[in-house]
Amino acid sequence: MEAVKNLKVRDVKKKNVLILITFSISLLSGFILTLSQNDVARSLLYGSELVFLIGAYFLIHSLFKKEQLFPFIVIAAVYIFSIGSIFIFGGGITTTLIFFFLLILATVHMYRTVFWIGFILGGVGLYLNTYHSTVDTMILQENFASILLLYVLTGVLANVLIYLSSKQFDHIENLLIESENEAIRKESEQQRLEASVSQMIERISSINERVQENVHSQGEISTALTEVASGSAVQSERISGISQYSQDTNVQMGRMLEQTKLLKDEFENSTEVAASGNNQSATLSSNMEKLHSHIEELSDAFRSLTNKINETNTFSQDIINVSEQTNLLALNASIEAARAGDAGKGFSVVADEIRKLAETTNMTAEKITTNLREVNKTNEFALEKMNVNSKMVNENLEKAGQVNDDFTELANYLRSLNEQFSTFEQLAETVKENSTSVEESTSELASIIEEASASIEEVSATVENLNRQNKKIADEMKGTESVAVSLTATTND
Repeated sequence: MEAVKNLKVRDVKKKNVLILITFSISLLSGFILTLSQNDVARSLLYGSELVFLIGAYFLIHSLFKKEQLFPFIVIAAVYIFSIGSIFIFGGGITTTLIFFFLLILATVHMYRTVFWIGFILGGVGLYLNTYHSTVDTMILQENFASILLLYVLTGVLANVLIYLSSKQFDHIENLLIESENEAIRKESEQQRLEASVSQMIERISSINERVQENVHSQGEISTALTEVASGSAVQSERISGISQYSQDTNVQMGRMLEQTKLLKDEFENSTEVAASGNNQSATLSSNMEKLHSHIEELSDAFRSLTNKINETNTFSQDIINVSEQTNLLALNASIEAARAGDAGKGFSVVADEIRKLAETTNMTAEKITTNLREVNKTNEFALEKMNVNSKMVNENLEKAGQVNDDFTELANYLRSLNEQFSTFEQLAETVKENSTSVEESTSELASIIEEASASIEEVSATVENLNRQNKKIADEMKGTESVAVSLTATTND
């Protein structure tokens, strides 16, 4: 509606200017013509009419700002001046032509009201000019009917033009209204589209941030898995070394058993001690089976390995102590055999063999201790990477306490060798069985670690694949966000 209103105002302003220029030119021409003919009265009339016309225009245009009033004032003023000139200057054919000219000017604005005012005043002016003029009276009266008919036909033609112009302007007005309504509707749709695109951009940005966070987190997980896999590989190598050392120990213990079997007949109470050792071995085996069930998970395996290594350190020290005591006992036996003379020669040979076996056992135990220290260093590094499994490891420590008690009991049996040497064979058998169990456990643990390492590598590969997929998603989300932003920019343009 605002556009239609502005269009009407501009149209009226243009037509007002057109009328002002047309009338000004006409009046200025009449003023110059009459002035050149020394007709001062007519010159004054035309000049005053021109001044009035220009003054009325600037008052209405600048002061009152009522452009629609100017056509009415102009038509009324010029017709009054024209009719007044009939009584002042006598009229004539020229005045008749002026009324036809005024009728055409009354049609310029295409206002029916202005036209009918001009048409009626023009008809009155023609009548007065015909019957009250003092110039060309006979010609005007004889042709009054023709002049009036021509005037009416001109008015009809002008009225038709006004009608057509009114219809055309109504059509233009409807088009402008429809265009304005369409512009409003499109602007509303554009605002809704911009709001929807803005929401979409916000959601895409939020999703993109989450995807970037997931990519970063998965990268950290992949790095952690790589470190754990590296630690597992090192542990597997160390455990393989322990298994090899356990095999060597088992061989040495077998040799020691072969030597102690020579003393079996000299110790009648060894059977009872061996039976007790068997019971302890069965108990230890049962505990080791329970321990095996608890080390199925990788964290439990590392903690259990730590406990076993610590216990093996104690056990190695006990073996060293026992070997030293055995060496001392063999020395005492050699002394006693020397005192016994020929009757103690056989016992002296056995004592020498026991001393050699004790020395070999001592060297082997020292090697085991050295290797276990290296394994302890490596295992401590692995345990630092597996802090998350501390709970399960603590549970296995409780399980390992039972094994520690068994080894403590075994140490007690070994220390009692000073008093009852006949129990040495059974204790040595127990040590051999325990070494075998350790070997089997380390082999199983190495297998578990290898499987865990393979699983970690698979998980790492899966995480890397997921990371690549998330990166692709992030790139696609960025592209979508760019498209949405460019769409918003296009709609704003």
